[in-house]
Amino acid sequence: RKTYPRGIGAIDPALSQIIQRLLEDDPRLGPVPFRPSPRAIFRLGRFLIPFLGRISGVMLRPERAARRTLEAFDAAIAAARHNLQPRGDIWEKFATRMTLFDLAGRIFPEFVIPRGIPPIVAGMAAFFGVLARFAGEAAEARGEERLRRLHLEIARGLPNNVTTEMDLDLWRKAQALRGDPEAARVFAGTPALALADAYLQGALPPVAQRALDEFLEKYGARGVGEIDLGRPRWREDPAHVIQTLQSYLGITEPDQAPDAVFARGAQAAKRAVDELAAATRSLPGGWLKSHLVRGAARRYRALGGLREAPKFFAIRMMGLLREGLLASGRDFVEAGLLEQEDDLFFLHIAELEEAAARREFSGLLRKRIAARRALRAREMRRKQIPRLLLSDGTAFYEGVAAPEGESDALIGDPVSPGVAEGTVRVVFDPHETQLQPGEILVCPGTDPAWTPLFLYAGGLVMEVGGMMTHGSVVAREYGIPAVVGVHRATERLKTGQRVRVDGSSGRIDIL
Repeated sequence: RKTYPRGIGAIDPALSQIIQRLLEDDPRLGPVPFRPSPRAIFRLGRFLIPFLGRISGVMLRPERAARRTLEAFDAAIAAARHNLQPRGDIWEKFATRMTLFDLAGRIFPEFVIPRGIPPIVAGMAAFFGVLARFAGEAAEARGEERLRRLHLEIARGLPNNVTTEMDLDLWRKAQALRGDPEAARVFAGTPALALADAYLQGALPPVAQRALDEFLEKYGARGVGEIDLGRPRWREDPAHVIQTLQSYLGITEPDQAPDAVFARGAQAAKRAVDELAAATRSLPGGWLKSHLVRGAARRYRALGGLREAPKFFAIRMMGLLREGLLASGRDFVEAGLLEQEDDLFFLHIAELEEAAARREFSGLLRKRIAARRALRAREMRRKQIPRLLLSDGTAFYEGVAAPEGESDALIGDPVSPGVAEGTVRVVFDPHETQLQPGEILVCPGTDPAWTPLFLYAGGLVMEVGGMMTHGSVVAREYGIPAVVGVHRATERLKTGQRVRVDGSSGRIDIL
């Protein structure tokens, strides 16, 4: 009751405000006496004691822990792909592919949580427990509000972040295309959809075909709304990736190159560490605090980027699942057992297992597929989803509360410091938009599939999100001013408006 509103604030500050208000006003949410059973205490201790031990080990050798975590994830994906070699008739192949659901169910509690989460917890402890705390102390003691945001500067240009590494890899692919006259000419004069069709047919110029093959081999399981197994992946429809490559080819100024921007961010982070260490030296216990700042910065710089790694691992595992289900879907369509190759995504796992055991899709299962497909089509028309939904149907939509007397102000949570002025581009689907360099990206929210747009955005405004959501993390790493949790930003801001985004104060001004 005490910690949840604060903890959820790092994910969505508007949600934190709503919950705090409910806890104060709603008698149904009063505290309930609770005493855990000895068995529950034993099970919790059996998990926590080794978990905390792993965190201590990570703190001692953070660079080695980061490397081993990423290597373990890569090895697990390679093993899963190797073991998933279906043979036999269409039903035997389907049954083999279904075994991956069981593996995926076990791999998180047995592997991802014990191996992947301790480095992230260690990094967050350094970030919030030392860097953010001492930045606040220094700001209070010296009366310099600028110091309060220094910990965010330290988060710029982080290594080991699979999402930013993906974006920079795509930038390198763009440079390969730029260096090949035939590929550069084709990409400059052909629509993205036509290029995507040519790629899927293996008909792009050799340099371009090879560059996309290499990129999609590693990142092709990504896509918009990628945590939904039923959504298309880049390897199935690479049009968005190709659009981004075309935009990268339009960046001609060396100092605007994404790798140069990222390198400047890393240098800015180093300066921020020095400044925060110097500022804390004048505090009571300053010698110790200054050393703690440098130690915490080293650990956060090594571990903070891993925040994206478990999600990327999950998406790659889901990519294997999706490939298998689509392959079986095609088999069943060819055999006249299903109507569309993605029908399997409209069945629950238990229903898929039932079909595999009976070696048939009953009339009832086919009716369920049709009904659920229609339901999804209806739900996809929704323009807004509640931030919070109570069991009596009460829905809360509002974003970060504006200061008293400024109800019309465009206010949000400042998550990446700096000020940017530019032209607004409201985006609901990155697949349908080609952002121009320097534009202010305004959107409901983002996931990693959006982040290639960040490399040439001037600033970022989101309706949802908080300090530790994907868009905020990547915006800080690139040094893009960002404000999130802005209520109805996509309605109140219009494409073509010129605005100022202040990622230090959380204010957006229409110019």
